[in-house]
Formats: sequence, C-alpha cells, structure tokens
Amino acid sequence: MKSKLLFLSVCLVLALNSCRSDIENPQADSIEHTTTNLDNAKIHKLLIDGKYTYVNEVNGEYFYADDITISPEQFNVLQKQANPGTSTAEKSTIVSSFIKTWPNATVYYTLPSQGSLSTQNYNTFLTNINKAFDMISSQTSVQFVERTTWMAKKQS
Repeated sequence: MKSKLLFLSVCLVLALNSCRSDIENPQADSIEHTTTNLDNAKIHKLLIDGKYTYVNEVNGEYFYADDITISPEQFNVLQKQANPGTSTAEKSTIVSSFIKTWPNATVYYTLPSQGSLSTQNYNTFLTNINKAFDMISSQTSVQFVERTTWMAKKQS
C-alpha cells in the first residue's frame, strides 16, 4: 500500500511539474513579422493567431494570398494583428476592412478563354471553379457574379 501511495505521489509531482507556466512556448518566441527584400519586391511574413500570413509588396502595392490587392491601411492592420500586444477589439477591425474589398459581399469575376485547352479540360476547369464558388458562397456571405461586358465598361 505504501509503495502504491509513493508511486502515485511521484506521478502527481511529475504531472504538476510538466504543466509549469515557465516552460518555454516556442510559438510565443516566434518572430511576429519579418520582411525579405527581393530585387523589386518585398515579402512580408506575419504570424497571426499562430499561422503565417504572407503579403507581397511590389512597387508600393500589397498583395494578400498572391492575388488579392489590399490597401496600405489594410496591410497596417495585418501588421497590428501580428503584434501580440494588440487587443481583440483592434484585431477584429481587419474583418470589416477586408469586407470593404468586396462591396455588398459580391465578387465580380471574368473567366479566362479556353485558349489551347481541350474542350474536356476546359469544361473540367469550369466545373471546378463553379464548385469552389459554390462552396465559398455556402459557407460565407460572399457571392460570385460573372462580369458582363456592360459591367466591365461601367467598372472601368
């Protein structure tokens, strides 16, 4: 009985020591923002909520996820999100800032022409694009609308 009690005591001490708050947290020690300079561009690597986000800066323009243009103000908000001292209220402003990118949560798009793709490959491409649009629309308030000639002239 004494050996079982001693064994349980040792296990309890080990368990309590393994949960100490002074154990290093590798994520807490990670760098929140780094910038790599290339010939004509900068790549900003931001650690936001434990995940890395990359923003490419080319000639003063910022590209999020390689193809979404964001304003300098939106980039500054992303930088604030990478700062662990930024409050939750401040971090939530990025959502409203990005929503302004697509007024009324509507994304207008134009699909590329078939080009040199076979009809079967082009149809597969169209099917996959439409499935992606449907999936995003079903889980968010974003709607995708194919741009018409009239809309393209109006937007120009």
